[in-house]
Amino acid sequence: MRNPSQSTLHRLLECCCTTEEADSLLKTVSVPPPLLRMTGDSVSRALLCQALTLVLLRDLLARTPTARRYVDGKISQGQQIVFDHGAVRTVDLANMGELPAGESAITRVLHPLGYVRTETYPLDRLAMTGRAYNPSGLPGESSAVLPERAAPGALLAEIPRGRTACHGVIAGSAAPAREASTGNVEFPSFARHVRSQILVGGHDDELCSPA
Repeated sequence: MRNPSQSTLHRLLECCCTTEEADSLLKTVSVPPPLLRMTGDSVSRALLCQALTLVLLRDLLARTPTARRYVDGKISQGQQIVFDHGAVRTVDLANMGELPAGESAITRVLHPLGYVRTETYPLDRLAMTGRAYNPSGLPGESSAVLPERAAPGALLAEIPRGRTACHGVIAGSAAPAREASTGNVEFPSFARHVRSQILVGGHDDELCSPA
């Protein structure tokens, strides 16, 4: 296998991380070998999804001391971690500020990146439904995103002040990215940023191509 520091994934991580952080992430996390072998100027959707996963993990470790201790313990034992999924909670209620209700708040970002739904599982005791989304390029090897949709309508109906309190939290939600007419997010500024760092080629599964 090539030196990970020479991979396109490492170069992509350096769009958001320092060189030292990118080195550490690729040493810490088990990455599917096909993604580490990619070099050159092409950025596939699967590669971009892997980079996104690693950057989100970096942010999680910076915010969560228990997660940092767990990962440091694995590293001290000479082990890598397998980051198989990340869960995101959504609320299926109207008046969500700028965001759509339920999992659409998350899938509007996942769909343009090539994520496809691979599993649905009930969480009835929590009044929730979970769905797993994986990048279509490497569905069996890549990290999944699990948008968990809470449907608290019946529960809040039993708590007089519950609905008011819930809306007080979610009503001010802001959408950080603009939607296209399809209901998915457009990435013009992000695509330009990636293109300025790594020239993106013309494969069919790519998110963006040179102007």
